[in-house]
Amino acid sequence: MQPCIKSVIVTFNPEISLFELCLASVANLCEIIVVDNGSSNVDDIRQLLRRFPNSRLIELGANYGVSVAANAGIEKAKGADWVLFLDQDTIVLCDPAEVVDLARRSYTKKDVGLISLSKKLRHGHGQIFFEHDFPNFTGSLVRNELLERGLRFDESFFLDAGDIDFPWRVWQMGYAVIATSRICRDQQHGIEAQILGMRIEYHPAWRLYLRRKDTTRLLIRKEISFVLWAVIFVHDLARYLVIRRRPDLAFLSTVQGFIDGAFGRRTNLHLMRLLAKAENKFLGDVRVKY
Repeated sequence: MQPCIKSVIVTFNPEISLFELCLASVANLCEIIVVDNGSSNVDDIRQLLRRFPNSRLIELGANYGVSVAANAGIEKAKGADWVLFLDQDTIVLCDPAEVVDLARRSYTKKDVGLISLSKKLRHGHGQIFFEHDFPNFTGSLVRNELLERGLRFDESFFLDAGDIDFPWRVWQMGYAVIATSRICRDQQHGIEAQILGMRIEYHPAWRLYLRRKDTTRLLIRKEISFVLWAVIFVHDLARYLVIRRRPDLAFLSTVQGFIDGAFGRRTNLHLMRLLAKAENKFLGDVRVKY
């Protein structure tokens, strides 16, 4: 008997055409729970969801961040065997139930708590699955048994750091975190730019602030090593400076991120708006629920 899968999709001002592709990729595979973080185009979302009868919408009314939205979706995913978490621009390229069933039969080292649907092809001695320390939020299949035991996303992390913290919690509960070796999803991370004919992804300044703040917190909590913290920092900063050429914004976002992360301060939403405005990007109403 195939496992029951329910999908939780977090949205914030989605591009409707891309979001439609996301919905269509899972519409025939599982029940869909959309949690909207106060999108300005929520009417378009409602209209689109009418075309997917196995979907329902939870409206939070404001942007509380990915973790809060995911936790709200968990509360509505009762009865599932596994819960699939997705971003609004992720396209699923496989049947999640078949992936779970395959993991049951082929991965015997220990009980699996999280399966990541990989974006890239991974070669590893013919392995179907391999252990993965830091899978993305999107494409994560989570055993509902763990959620029923109280596993939740840390709501103090607004965006990226949940990719590291949540799998770490699964591992702490004694379960394996694995990923598929074949490509099972498609998605664009960050923003793309053309450099010497190559397409390179980078993060805007407001997201640099979040990544410095939250990875610094993870470092202090010993969930990541100093080496990994430094690699993420150099990677993010180098790409931003090469592509955006705004050392002033890079300095402000980096320094404030370090400070807020080191002292455990709440997310500085005012700074995020200022950084977004400086880059002519509309961030919207980004209130965090505390």
